Order: sequence, then C-alpha cells, then structure tokens
Amino acid sequence: MILGIDIGNTTIGMCIFDEKNETIIHSKKIASITPADEFESSIIDVLTEINVKAEDIGRVVISCVVREIFDAMITAAHNIFHAEPLVVSGRINTGLNFDIENLQTLGADRIADAAYCAEHYALPAVIIDMGTATTISVVDAEKNFLGGIITTGIMTGYNALIGMTSQLPKVTVETSTPLIGKNTVQCIESGVVHCNAAMIDGMVDRITKELGVQPNLILTGGNALYVKPYITHSYEYDENLLQKGLLHLAKIN
Repeated sequence: MILGIDIGNTTIGMCIFDEKNETIIHSKKIASITPADEFESSIIDVLTEINVKAEDIGRVVISCVVREIFDAMITAAHNIFHAEPLVVSGRINTGLNFDIENLQTLGADRIADAAYCAEHYALPAVIIDMGTATTISVVDAEKNFLGGIITTGIMTGYNALIGMTSQLPKVTVETSTPLIGKNTVQCIESGVVHCNAAMIDGMVDRITKELGVQPNLILTGGNALYVKPYITHSYEYDENLLQKGLLHLAKIN
C-alpha cells in the first residue's frame, strides 16, 4: 500500500492507496493549522482507522505547497515508517517536460495533477484545480507543461469581499444559483458562482486561441462542485485527481 499526503493551504489530505488495484482505500483531511507535534498521531490515526500497520505501507509520497509545514511532516513520516518519503517536485520522474522559467517555484499539486492527466487523459489539456486558489495548468499534446494561471479561489474571493465590506451579508454558496439575483444574497451567490464559471469559459477560449487547438478541460478541487454546473465548455470532472497523481508518481519513481 501507498500513503499519499497532500499538504495544502487549508487542509492536509491523507490517502491510503491499494497500489495493485489503483484504488483509494481510505482518506482523511485535517486542518493545515494542526500543530506540527500532532502530525505523527494524525498519520497513525489514519492507519488505525482501517487496521493498517506502518509496515504495510510500502511507500509514502508527499505533495506540499506550504513550506512551513513541510519539514515537520517529513520528520513525522520518517519517524513512523523509517524511510525517506518521495517528495513531489519537478526533479523526480513525472513523464512531463517543463517549458517554464523556474521549475522550483511550480506547485507540487500542479505537478501531480498534470503528471496524471498526461498519462490518463486526452491531450492537450487544461487542468483547473479549484481550491484555496484556482490554478490553471496547460499541457500540450507532447506532454510539455507549458505553464498556466493562478488566481483567487472562489471562497477566498468571497471571504475577502465579506471581510472588507460592512453591509454585505454572509451567504451559503449553492449549486443552484440564479444568474440575476433578486436580493443581495442571490447577487453575491451569482458573483461567486457565475463569475467564476464565466472566467473559466473565457480563459479556456483564450488558451484555445493561443494553442490553436481545442484542449481537453479537466476540473478538480472542492470548489469546482459549485461552479461546474454553469460552465459552458465540455469538461471532465475528477474529484480525486491529485490523489491519483500521487499514486501515479509513487509508481513511476
């Protein structure tokens, strides 16, 4: 079995994979603000919840976009499994060529997403991961990672809007939101959902024009659930894309 750990800005996701069947056996998320001295117990909790022992884990792979957490998680994993985990970066085997200026600054989550898509989805592809930030990555037909776009995540933008205004109410974002709001709450919901859907459609159009060919659109990330009903382009939604990417990278390294 393989343990994948994804350290994001908001949550730390842990998944146990069955390598032979390429399936997720168990997964759990903890807050990224979890104290570092609790990482070991958090990992052990994930294992014990399905009666897996440390020696049953053949490989640990870690993706991290929060540098302050990285060293503590590496130490925790090493203490439990007594082996060095595979750390996702552009320096490992990814199956990709990188046509960007500074590979060291490319987020590990984007690398994992792109590596899996390059092997399992039709190319060229535009990969949109909607989390704390919304990232757009472009991979061409020859598996070249061309770069992309990073913008505000939909809930990050919403929280900034509410936090910097005195009279706007807090709302619950829904997956059935009218375009033209009839009250303030609906107007905010439309801004959160429809404006982001329009952004995705517009960016795909611009990327298509630049590539000269229609790319395959792949959506992932928790916030994509709110936006995807309103996207007009054809797309594939892969809820577990990053986790699959970690498994894929563990297998080819």
